[in-house]
Amino acid sequence: MTNLELFYALSHISAENLSDAEALQGDVPFPRPKTRMRFFLIAALIALTLLLVGCAVVYVLRLQDLKVGEYRFYVPAAYDENGEVIPVESREPLTMLSVQGSNMEALAEWVAFTNAYDRDGTIALEADLAAKSGTPWDIPEDYARTYGCYSREMVNKLDEIAEKYHLKLLSGDIPFNEYENSVLFRALGVDSLVQDTPHVQVEYGDGYFHLEGTFSLHMRLTGDFGVWQWEDGGIHFHYSRKDYFDPTTSSMQESQSYTQWDYTRQDGRTVLLVLGTGDARIYADLPGAFVSIHIIPKILENGKKIPMTREALQQLAEQFDLSIQPTPATMKEVEQYQAEALAEYNARREAARRESAAQREAMYTAGYEEFVAYLLKSTHRPEMLSYLLYDLNGDGIQELITKGAKILSMKDGTSYRYFETQPSSMMFGGTFALCDGNVFEVYAELSEISTIYQYNFFQAEAEGATFLIGLCHDTQTGQWYQSLDGGTENIQPISQEHAKSILDAHPQQELCWLPLVKFGQTDGFISASDPYGAYIADILNRYDDAAGYSYALLDVNGDGIAELITTQPGCSRMQIFTIRDGTRTLYASDISYLCQGNILEQCEESEDSGRFYAWYRCGADAPEFIEKIVRDPYTLYWGRVQAGQEGRTVRTEEAQETIHSYPRQTLTMRPFSEYPFG
Repeated sequence: MTNLELFYALSHISAENLSDAEALQGDVPFPRPKTRMRFFLIAALIALTLLLVGCAVVYVLRLQDLKVGEYRFYVPAAYDENGEVIPVESREPLTMLSVQGSNMEALAEWVAFTNAYDRDGTIALEADLAAKSGTPWDIPEDYARTYGCYSREMVNKLDEIAEKYHLKLLSGDIPFNEYENSVLFRALGVDSLVQDTPHVQVEYGDGYFHLEGTFSLHMRLTGDFGVWQWEDGGIHFHYSRKDYFDPTTSSMQESQSYTQWDYTRQDGRTVLLVLGTGDARIYADLPGAFVSIHIIPKILENGKKIPMTREALQQLAEQFDLSIQPTPATMKEVEQYQAEALAEYNARREAARRESAAQREAMYTAGYEEFVAYLLKSTHRPEMLSYLLYDLNGDGIQELITKGAKILSMKDGTSYRYFETQPSSMMFGGTFALCDGNVFEVYAELSEISTIYQYNFFQAEAEGATFLIGLCHDTQTGQWYQSLDGGTENIQPISQEHAKSILDAHPQQELCWLPLVKFGQTDGFISASDPYGAYIADILNRYDDAAGYSYALLDVNGDGIAELITTQPGCSRMQIFTIRDGTRTLYASDISYLCQGNILEQCEESEDSGRFYAWYRCGADAPEFIEKIVRDPYTLYWGRVQAGQEGRTVRTEEAQETIHSYPRQTLTMRPFSEYPFG
């Protein structure tokens, strides 16, 4: 990861998150101040330098002139088992930069105060305890929301700075979602942020604004500018009024490098352009405001992303409307616009729902091929869909059955809806299984966190299915219930033995599911009867990139059964399957390495996001946790957690010794196509 990419990531981290990271090694967690240091990516704006040459005023726009202070990570002392301080390497401080282009002294004073104030979080903890006790401290809402004040000291200091530098304070920020970005434009009287150019398309996203006119939002641009193409590039636009104290800052490191130059647009306005390896910046010093534009370029050439050039950035700088003059708004107006935006959003959703329902109903009568096309188009991951053609009711007509229990049949040459589960009663839909005697089962997990599982059985008849009997199983309590109508309300408790007798009375048949993305293709499909082979054959039949899948067979837990170890294209992580009762079962996932002694390792090795190592012993039924080693990316301390013990901070030497004590094995992985089917 480059420096610019790192700080782009940091730009989305609020100061409270950074402060949270400081306390990771502390003994007592504490709530962090809701500081308003909004990180706008790396770089910042311009310091205003006035050079008097006769009556002329010259503006010099450079990033380095905007420094208002430093942010140093607070690292509490940690001790080893002998009570000695554990040394840790120092972090390069973040350079804090103004994004307002003025009021530098005021912002520098505020940054210095907030960086030094309440470093250990004790005052924030007291404020939180007071709020929880029902006697919160008297902090004005705007001071808390916009400036992150949580004590009277902070309020008084902010008032002092505002009075000293003759600045007004912003009201609380008003956040908005993508569907209600019209509220920003209507409230502040802004038509658009880009020039009316035919070849440029703009989409506005979420953000926030203040009633006074300062605002920030995300946007997406698409356009063909002749010498280069902009494909759905992400942009962060920030507009700051100079007569109000804007606490927003950006950050950078002194070691960071990029190219910057002044550029005079066709309208005569001079802007500062900043070009790095992974992003770019545009800064404009307007008479009463400052505009900062952060750009994540996606410029394509022959389908490949290429770095942005000086010429491309200069072309992009011409697209923004820098003549905008937001007008102050009232909260009454904002609330009205919010209500209208929400009503419009709900109306669009309802219209889209009705259109989708109408399209689906039409597809049911348009034939199997058309319905398949509809499913593939309307599904997020169509490659996961499966189907089979099977005469479900014995009338000589093959029904189209999807694994999610959507079933079509034919009558007089026309398709119709034969059966479909109701998503309202099954959050995750249902899974179809064929039983003996023209009976089928629909199995469902009722929610992601629910412990309730449902088994409903239906009798396939001439033109539809009739509910026979249903079961519900609460895995948390172990209680079984019989459903009288297929739902979860009209149920009665039954014994486990009774439930088992119902399940045993409807044994499942083996089915050969086919990938829906290859509907109608009958040649070239691979089939296999063994559990591992069936899985690998399904991947080869289903995915165009199946050649990138690989496997190994190895008995990892010493039980005499070879486990199937697999990797996917572009991913080094492994999944491990085993066989239980003749069925393929997931044994472990997200495995990085197999170590000597039948030990599995999970790891993340990134200098920017920290380091993580965890080791598991391959038990008979499941991996068993041994220990883990982690390195915090902010404090740079190492921590160690062993099975059955509390975690502790350790020296770098112990951490490295632990990591090296698990030698990694090299596995010989083979492509799926070489699996010995049969």
